[in-house]
Amino acid sequence: MNSFRHHPDGVIYIKKDGVIKQIPLAYFQTVYINYTLPEFFAGREYIQGISDRLFTSQNEIYLEHTTWEQGDVYINNFDDYISENITVSHE
Repeated sequence: MNSFRHHPDGVIYIKKDGVIKQIPLAYFQTVYINYTLPEFFAGREYIQGISDRLFTSQNEIYLEHTTWEQGDVYINNFDDYISENITVSHE
């Protein structure tokens, strides 16, 4: 399953077709200047077509929708994230 995860440690994890890219938030925000989490949240996990979850260190909420259009854009642009600061791994 393809996914997007904004981890509280300042790393974006994008998984597509079994390949995972760990992208520093600072780099990601140079590509998507307006990207930010909603106020009060520390992270987000979106699994395409399955769930979209926002969380803090103490709480989490699952959003009613299972499709997040902007998250799909981030996942679909997977091949465009190229930088020496990006780590690539496989499931």
